[in-house]
Amino acid sequence: MTSVDHSFLRWEDPDTGERFNIEGTTRGYGSFSDDSYRHFPREWNDAERDGSNYLESLTPREELAVFLTTRGDNLFFSGRPYDSLRCSDIAKRMSPRNYSANYHYEQTARVIEKLEAEHRAE
Repeated sequence: MTSVDHSFLRWEDPDTGERFNIEGTTRGYGSFSDDSYRHFPREWNDAERDGSNYLESLTPREELAVFLTTRGDNLFFSGRPYDSLRCSDIAKRMSPRNYSANYHYEQTARVIEKLEAEHRAE
């Protein structure tokens, strides 16, 4: 499961309808309501609320897109913006409602555009 700047697990039993969240960032076991993730780690903005797949169970394809988005973030902060952009591009095509993938793609593309403009000016 994903939320704004956060991931967690959800157990869902299709036979009984039982469902609960499992938080991995707490000391010991934590299980919080979906509503609590609308406010943690920060309030959602309108675009996140209306245009994302936050708090929805993910397909295997969407899970891979979350991984690629995270990988892209790590590549970006390791000084590899072009590799980061490739990861975000694949992620946003795999999961078009993945708000984070789309956001990180746009932000990385802007940084690359700025770097290339500075390089041309030299």
